[in-house]
Amino acid sequence: MTGRARSSPPFAEAFGVRGAPGLAPAVLSLVTVLQFAENLTDRQAAAMAVRAIDFKHATGTEPGDTGFDHSVLPRFRAA
Repeated sequence: MTGRARSSPPFAEAFGVRGAPGLAPAVLSLVTVLQFAENLTDRQAAAMAVRAIDFKHATGTEPGDTGFDHSVLPRFRAA
């Protein structure tokens, strides 16, 4: 996913080197806006970010990207 935080130099040091790469706040914001526009649940929005070409294009993800867990969205909104 090109929106991954590790590929963005200003955010690179904010994330550890173990585990899954962090997501850039811009990507999560975009998914949240698309989620609202499509009236989707968190689980549906996370699934759409993996399989829907319009979500992939908007977020700049690669075709083979595995996406993220749906539990990331409510934690992002709460922050």
